[in-house]
Amino acid sequence: MNWQWLTGFYEGEGCAGCYKFTRRNKYKLVAQLAQSNKNILLKIKDFLKVSNIWKGRKTLAGSQMYHLTLQSAKARWFLNKILPYCQHPCKIKQIKKALQLDKKYVKPQRRK
Repeated sequence: MNWQWLTGFYEGEGCAGCYKFTRRNKYKLVAQLAQSNKNILLKIKDFLKVSNIWKGRKTLAGSQMYHLTLQSAKARWFLNKILPYCQHPCKIKQIKKALQLDKKYVKPQRRK
């Protein structure tokens, strides 16, 4: 696995955004990959060294969906890594907009 392959996979199966969570009235950067083949997401998880795979809803055809979700700093790192390899104009725009909103609304966490 490499960043070029992962970028292509993201362009087909991923999304990103900076979303407002109303309960806390805070924004959070999120990048997500969705796939019915859990094994592919497990390989991506190992490559990225993250542990956020969760079981989603079934599709209309009955396939079980799985999601790998990156939030905040991990999402920022991931999106900045794949952006140079992106070729799909809509995905480039989506990533740039998410990172722009993240910069505008999300305050960096300070370590205590």
